[in-house]
Amino acid sequence: IIRINDKLERWVIGFGELRLNEKGEPIEIIGTTQDITERKLNAEKLAHSDTILNKISSLVIVGDCKGVITYISPNVKTILGYKPQELLGEGWWQKTFEDKALANTSKKGLIKFTLSNSPLEESLNLRRIKTINGDYKWIEWHPSKGAGQSFISVGIDITERKLAEKTLKDSEIKYRELFTLIRLMSDTMPDLMWAKDLD
Repeated sequence: IIRINDKLERWVIGFGELRLNEKGEPIEIIGTTQDITERKLNAEKLAHSDTILNKISSLVIVGDCKGVITYISPNVKTILGYKPQELLGEGWWQKTFEDKALANTSKKGLIKFTLSNSPLEESLNLRRIKTINGDYKWIEWHPSKGAGQSFISVGIDITERKLAEKTLKDSEIKYRELFTLIRLMSDTMPDLMWAKDLD
């Protein structure tokens, strides 16, 4: 509706009862009308936020001071295969950790971080997470304190980077071993030798 005094659009919800006379004709309406504009605008903002969070490639997790997960961004379905509601409450700790001791350590670390001014332990900022189909993703976490006694943690999928680092390390080891072999051979052979990688 449009409010008369300031011409602003308002959302309202009304409940009422139509009263009829003995002939079945309406004689009055008794009821209430409540302005729900703020609720409607907040719902639209929340839907907009979810749309934005679904478009980014990072996970967003919100939890309380007891480590209970209260929000997970919708894109967890794309990244890890789980529906957000599966990981709420204790679901995050139960489903994404194979090692229950590590789950407990991580949860306690976030609780300590949330309730004090101490930083999150460095070892908790990077974790390999099992997806719903059994694959693994490397997630780098960036926690911050949220409203009240809550935490917000943004997780960035760095799986491709970790795979590239492993490939580079394997390649370095391969060439180091090849160099050592050539060095040994050249020390024991008086003739000139060439080595070529066929790959």
